Formats: sequence, structure tokens, C-alpha cells
Amino acid sequence: MTRSKVSEASPWRDGLLRLTHCHKCNALYDVREVCPVCGNDVDLSSQRAMANGVEHELPVATQGAMPWSTYVLIDRIRREWERPPTGEPRGLGRSSERFVIVILVWTLFETLIERFYEAAFADLPGELGAELLQRFASVGSRLDRLYERRWGRTSGRI
Repeated sequence: MTRSKVSEASPWRDGLLRLTHCHKCNALYDVREVCPVCGNDVDLSSQRAMANGVEHELPVATQGAMPWSTYVLIDRIRREWERPPTGEPRGLGRSSERFVIVILVWTLFETLIERFYEAAFADLPGELGAELLQRFASVGSRLDRLYERRWGRTSGRI
């Protein structure tokens, strides 16, 4: 199986490629539009630069919806999902061939939850956000007690 090209549609990333973080308010929005929260408008026109007497056209670059490490995890999950099973019999004490997908998905989940809370608490005064994240260090305590203290409801009742 060949790797899909970035320009082709993919269920692993569609809807994510055009999203970016607003550098003014940290909202997530379609980079082709104006930020719906603060009205920031990103200039998407390319720039021209001279290097060694040669003019180059430089396309605009934005951070995107997710950091590169998240795309790497999603790509690893995709590869494991698409990898054909070996068909070896599983004996007692052996884990499933697809167990690595569970580990990768949980790692992705924890990473995304960490980034969610970092972004949600970035506007708190001083070191309050970092102190709260340190106090509620596990995913479970953040989704249960910290979420309820911050937003007045548990994450299960969003």
C-alpha cells in the first residue's frame, strides 16, 4: 500500500489541514476566514525575498491546528491500522497484535488533553494555571475534579 499524498482527501486528517490557532486570542478557526472570536485576519499572500541575488516567492505558513507530534501519532495509528495481521496464533500471556493501536490512541488522548488544559488555563493570572495542572496531574483528575472546578460541570456532562 502506498502512502497517501497530502493533497488527497483522507479520513485521518480532513478538516484539520485548514485550521489554525489565532495568535491573538488562541481560537481555532479556518485560516481562509477571519477569526470568529477576535476578528483577526491573516494575510495569506506570499512574500518575496532576495537571496544571493535571486528573488524567491515564499508562501505564508501558519502553525496549523495541531503540532507536528500529533500528526506523527495519527500517522503511526493509521499505519498500525492498515498493517495486515500476521495471523500468528496467540497463546496465553500474549497481547493482541492491535494492542499497539490502543497504546498509541491513549498517548494521543493524553497529549490532546494536556494541550487542551494548557490552552484553557493560559489566560489565568501568574502561575495559577501551571499550579493547577501540577496539582491535578493525572488525566482522570483533570477530567473529573479540575474540569468541574473550572467550568462548573463534569466533562461527562458537557
